[in-house]
Amino acid sequence: MSAETLVCRAGIEGGDSAFDDREARRISRASYRMLRLVTDLLDVARIGYGRLSIDKKPSDLNLLLEDVRDAFTPVAHAKSISLDVNSNVGSETVLLDSDRTYQVLANLLANAIKFTLTGGHVEVEAHRDDDELQLSVRDTGPGIAESERSAIFERFHQLPNQASGGHGLGLYICRAVVDAHDGRIWVDSVLGRGSVFHVVLPVG
Repeated sequence: MSAETLVCRAGIEGGDSAFDDREARRISRASYRMLRLVTDLLDVARIGYGRLSIDKKPSDLNLLLEDVRDAFTPVAHAKSISLDVNSNVGSETVLLDSDRTYQVLANLLANAIKFTLTGGHVEVEAHRDDDELQLSVRDTGPGIAESERSAIFERFHQLPNQASGGHGLGLYICRAVVDAHDGRIWVDSVLGRGSVFHVVLPVG
């Protein structure tokens, strides 16, 4: 049964509005997961054929960060995780593919929130250093062992403690997008204290 059919039936038949809200949220989550999986698989295919393209344009980074914050604040608050997004880039535009950069931040934030326990903290920071844009996503999750840090960017790789699902594609796609920008991505982490994913993109 499609989402549209269920919503129509709820409106015609009446019923418990709280139940309807739960069903709508469930359908929304399921639809999002399916859409994300399909999009990721298409990107993996593009990467494999060397066809992952970027379209660099003058972009408002602060607007992009606002979009990221607005999208992920409800997700973080659902786990009682505090989310801060900070930038000192200023009002000038930067030259990058804003959609692909959003994709990188969204993947990193989704992971950070997923692996941070209730009551934890996630932070996004952005600043410009000459012709480079530096982005970081910091969490208070379980951390990543040093032996795993290079492998996490490989296709289909999952950490041993990833009991909550996933397909091991997000970080692989992040690296490909960053590479397409001629940028760099890496992680610093301390077991039991959290991780910081760093992204550096040329914007000059």
